Amino acid sequence: MPEDTGSLSNNIVICLLEDERKNLWIGTDNGLNHLDRTSGQIKQFHYKNGESNSLTNDLINHLYQGRDGLLWICTASGLNRSRSLKT
Repeated sequence: MPEDTGSLSNNIVICLLEDERKNLWIGTDNGLNHLDRTSGQIKQFHYKNGESNSLTNDLINHLYQGRDGLLWICTASGLNRSRSLKT
């Protein structure tokens, strides 16, 4: 349920990425979600106005993990590279 911060931020899933640690990143039209398959916990990431380290938009179009382990997140407002989301 989108209202529950321990679940997916939205039921509309746009993209998925399994990272090098076998965790699942889930892009929706209302934020990015990280599923830790070991614990079963989901963490949500959202755009926050005025915060330079937040996503640039909650609409996540594509996800990619580079060879260096960094997560690249394509949103409706541009490309985000994240060291802070690195698992």
